[in-house]
Amino acid sequence: GLKWVTHAGVSFGFAGGVGSTGKPYIKGSSHRADRMAEHGLYTPDSRKAHRLSDAQMRIEDQDTDGVTAEVLYGMLGASIWLRDPEAAWEMARIYNDWLVEFCAHSPNRLLGLSSIPTHDPKRAADEIRRVARQGGIKGLDVSGGEGRGMPLYHQDWADFWNAVDESGLPVHLHTLGPTNARDMKGFSDLDVLRHRAEGLANCQYDRACLVMRETILGGVLHAHPSIRLVLSESGIGWIPYMLERMDLGWEDQFRPFLELDRKPSEYWFSQCHATYQTEMFGSRVIDAIGEDNVMWASDFPHPDGLWPDSMSYIEQQFKDVVPSVRNKVIGGNAAKL
Repeated sequence: GLKWVTHAGVSFGFAGGVGSTGKPYIKGSSHRADRMAEHGLYTPDSRKAHRLSDAQMRIEDQDTDGVTAEVLYGMLGASIWLRDPEAAWEMARIYNDWLVEFCAHSPNRLLGLSSIPTHDPKRAADEIRRVARQGGIKGLDVSGGEGRGMPLYHQDWADFWNAVDESGLPVHLHTLGPTNARDMKGFSDLDVLRHRAEGLANCQYDRACLVMRETILGGVLHAHPSIRLVLSESGIGWIPYMLERMDLGWEDQFRPFLELDRKPSEYWFSQCHATYQTEMFGSRVIDAIGEDNVMWASDFPHPDGLWPDSMSYIEQQFKDVVPSVRNKVIGGNAAKL
């Protein structure tokens, strides 16, 4: 089938392939992908029709899953994988313009986030201002693993945060992983897979933890009290410890030196959200991190996504959660944001 390859020879996988890497569908390699395949997601006709990027077909897939509306994350780390910064900006601009047209098909059900590369924070600020002027989108999607030469509180990021503030749009720092922290030279194929597997186990919360520390303790949220920050696909079981640890460090040692006017955890409760999927323990910590600060997600159409079984996962995951809190987490908080 049709395969996307860049001028530099970087593969973006097959059109209509599995997940963000566009892998071919191979029966038996992924339980969730098999469930999606049973409902026709990878058939030749679905792939030829670009089913996931056809607005009407996307609505039909929502209906299949019992979903009322969907927050659409964009191209993940495509701007990193492209290995061509100039082309990445053009790709993002084209995608962001297309997204407005796509969501206009059903603006109450297709809620798009503009894709904002951040390897150049100043150009990111320009694109944020452009998409905000244009309208038609509901937030900003930023890779939490990109543009990390300087911490998020560094002056290099100042115009970026000013642009986010001016836009009035929530900014979603997508944790995006796994990452290969080591030089893989000399690794056997099996050891490379092992390294990716152990990286996958911690990459989401590891990057999200870094974003939380830099934006809260670094004073970004203090300087911009109107900003709403979302840690996307980060999970939530780790957050109570981090809130407690940040408060302890602030109270015991760093209060005189950090430009904060209240405990770090209070910035979390007033300005931050986190999303999670299949995390049974997560539903047990909602009280500790705020019933207004948590949002459930299905991660459709990735191979670990829950479509078309979201309702059964919700029933299992929230069976011990009171209905008022459950309703916030599975939709109300996202709608309000």
